[in-house]
Amino acid sequence: MLTVHLKARFLAARVRVATAALGLVALAFLTGSALGTYPGSTEGRLLFGAVVDGNTDIYSVMPNGRGVQRLTTQPGFDACPASSADGKWIAYCSGVAPSYEIWVMRQDGSEKRQITTLAGASTFPDFSPSGERLVFTALVPGVTSGADILAVNADGSSLTPLTFAAGDDRYPAYSPDGSQIVFNSARTGQWQVWVMDADGSNQTQLTFDPVMKDQVPDWSPDGSTIAFVTRPDPEVPGGDIWLMDADGANQRPLTDGPDRDYGASWAPDGTSIAFLDLGTRAVRILDLASGERRTVNGFAPQLVPGWQPRGDRSP
Repeated sequence: MLTVHLKARFLAARVRVATAALGLVALAFLTGSALGTYPGSTEGRLLFGAVVDGNTDIYSVMPNGRGVQRLTTQPGFDACPASSADGKWIAYCSGVAPSYEIWVMRQDGSEKRQITTLAGASTFPDFSPSGERLVFTALVPGVTSGADILAVNADGSSLTPLTFAAGDDRYPAYSPDGSQIVFNSARTGQWQVWVMDADGSNQTQLTFDPVMKDQVPDWSPDGSTIAFVTRPDPEVPGGDIWLMDADGANQRPLTDGPDRDYGASWAPDGTSIAFLDLGTRAVRILDLASGERRTVNGFAPQLVPGWQPRGDRSP
């Protein structure tokens, strides 16, 4: 149970002004999106940030690379997209350094509305399965313990801190049944994968090896498996995609170089994983049965993708 003092610490920080140092730290992490994958009988559109003419906006595309659509057009940085379980809404981060807030919009880019007003760096949102709640990373001005994971209702009410340990906590994603949240934490001095209950209780470390864990963990659509990314060289982003059981058991590599894979987003039917190839800055899809990799549509430098459920969950 979170104390009144802890809640007050975060709420009071909302009125403070972000510093230039905050912006520099935030930019180092604004390259992907945390997300939970929700099941569907067929694959929906892939969502990702892309840099076109110097502006970063959110785009969507069919998994076959066709039908590119631009969903945001305002100046600034729009990225970190994650779809709701019914595919109808997209949560994302938007702003200009050093301030980023959480927004939502319809799947076609309409009805944009701002959810947070923390005046810091709020990034990496993810919808709960019901669509009523969002979890996200927040680097709040005045809070010296580092980035934390917060939850908020989709209408902006009931802001609640879920983590408050010293050291950064980032990249949260709800399990498909909504009972747990996977995230990355540096609280032990090394980035590792953790899991907690949806209310922030029972925070449990799942990976313990000395290799840094990178963006971003994601659940398989049936909730049995977590994909995560290793970063063998702390100075070079990306590495290989690994899998483990939801309780941390049976950790095994899915990819083994030489490409630098970044991010991991399960397809709604569980047959493939989308990720970012850092060498080409293009979103690619890995077929889990054949091991085949293919580029989706390399029309511009891209950021880590999310996958929209469709089929039996189509709007």
